[in-house]
Amino acid sequence: MHPGWIAQLRLTWLLFKKELREMFVGRTLWAMLIVGAPLVGFSFQQSVYLYSEASKSALRLPNLASGLVPLDGIVAPTFGAIYLLNTFLFPFLAIRSIGGERQHGGLKLLLQLPISPARLVAVKVLALGVCWTLALVPALLGMLFWMMLGGHLQFAELLTVIAGHGLYALVIAGVAFLTAALTDSIATAAILTLAVTLGSWALDFAGATQAGLVHSVAGFSLTASLRTLERGLLSTPQMLVPAILALTCLAVSAVWLPTGVARRGKLIRTAIALTVAIASMVLVIRFPAYADISENRRNSFNPADERALRALDQVLHVTVYLAPTDSRRQDLEINVLSKLQRIVPHMVVDEPDTGTSGLFGGTPSDTYGKVQFDYAGQSVQSRATSAREILPLIYGLAGEQVTPDPVLAYPGYILVADARGLVWWFYILLPALAFAGWRLSQRAPSVAVRLTPRRATGIPSWAKITLGMLVTTAVIQTAAAVYISRRTARQQTGIVITLRDDGFTPKTFTIDGGEGQRYVMTLVNAGSEPHQWAIDGLNVRSGVVPPGQNGTIDFVPNREGTYRVVDPLPGHEQAGLVGYITVD
Repeated sequence: MHPGWIAQLRLTWLLFKKELREMFVGRTLWAMLIVGAPLVGFSFQQSVYLYSEASKSALRLPNLASGLVPLDGIVAPTFGAIYLLNTFLFPFLAIRSIGGERQHGGLKLLLQLPISPARLVAVKVLALGVCWTLALVPALLGMLFWMMLGGHLQFAELLTVIAGHGLYALVIAGVAFLTAALTDSIATAAILTLAVTLGSWALDFAGATQAGLVHSVAGFSLTASLRTLERGLLSTPQMLVPAILALTCLAVSAVWLPTGVARRGKLIRTAIALTVAIASMVLVIRFPAYADISENRRNSFNPADERALRALDQVLHVTVYLAPTDSRRQDLEINVLSKLQRIVPHMVVDEPDTGTSGLFGGTPSDTYGKVQFDYAGQSVQSRATSAREILPLIYGLAGEQVTPDPVLAYPGYILVADARGLVWWFYILLPALAFAGWRLSQRAPSVAVRLTPRRATGIPSWAKITLGMLVTTAVIQTAAAVYISRRTARQQTGIVITLRDDGFTPKTFTIDGGEGQRYVMTLVNAGSEPHQWAIDGLNVRSGVVPPGQNGTIDFVPNREGTYRVVDPLPGHEQAGLVGYITVD
């Protein structure tokens, strides 16, 4: 490697350590960690409680099981606390990264080093990313607790939610850097940054209550983009537009950081950056791409329906006579319109003024509530808001008949659990660790007097604090794993077993056989054949569960040990429908 590159890498690494050290010495990071843990703990406890209450209803009525989605019930509410941290505390950490150095003159010294302003901004963003990752620890700990309680978690959905909050934090960091670079006061930069975030909230609210252009623009607000990812939908417009906005803010902040550059030159570079950003956004919006990674495929139609809709070669004109605040309008948007707009090649949606949308009337009352579909010179109206009723109307206009493809029904995940005994991890232990980290960061470094200079060795203090927090968290999580694994067996009396054509889910689990405790198993057949569930050695056998239906079985385990679980129907055991149950 060229010696000049090595020197640049070494300088970049030194700047990165310096940025981390300053963030660890300051109070903003530790305040965010101390406040964030209880917020996450409260959100996690409430989400588990509400999920358990819904699961109790599903145990009595198995048809409700499909509505139990961990992404909606656990992941999104728990990470809602991270959203609050990103909005109200993270901007101050980002602003101080530039604003503090501008006030005490350190920024001028940094800009005299042989490093470009763009690389300086990139180093600061990377240091912010490390601090933001530390703020994620309570939420990730909540996800670990959820799995230890016996809850289901699809990691693709979890990663999508994390990516959404990370993208939101990146935009906030870009706006904070830009306001800090353009102003001389930290307070002014903070006010401007909060104005942007609160303005995004206002835009999102306006989009939910108004139709037309405002509704379309509000679809690209920060909150709307995050909400799309929380639903398990990867959308290039919703992901790349905020990313372009964040990178543009960071680039413009790098333009305005140097003080010895003429204002005219800065304005020209800013105009170029804005032009490139606008052109990129237009391309991204003009040529969108989507991917539904949700486990229940909520953002997609049946594969046969999607093939038929993509084959429509004329314009599908939809006129919606519903006010934006009407719950039927929202159901129609989620269940039908948003999916159609992603699939149908040529589609136009009109939302004329309605008599209930404002002080002045729009359409007659007998028209309100209807949705009109026009295709190939034909028209049909309906008051339905579900795809099951609307899609056949569209196919009738196109002269087609579609037979849905056989797909596995989403079983839902029933879990009755109690997280009240876990909140002390969030209310006491994690805040105490953050407080201890803050105290350690405030310790003055020891200085040894030597006659001969010696090259500095050892691990820097900021690295020790970070490593110590991560190791302590790992120990906490290990202890929690042992604690919850023992506690869950005594709590969980309602367990869901998914029967598939190639195996059981879960395949192995442990229950408590003490004190004559009765267990209720909900059997969800997600396969294409009938299945049964039986425990060898305990004389426990369910009835035959037809495909797509649910069954229940209750029993009292009367002997300890590990027993084999099989599907006793002919040939099913050989197909892999085998598991094990341990009775403590």
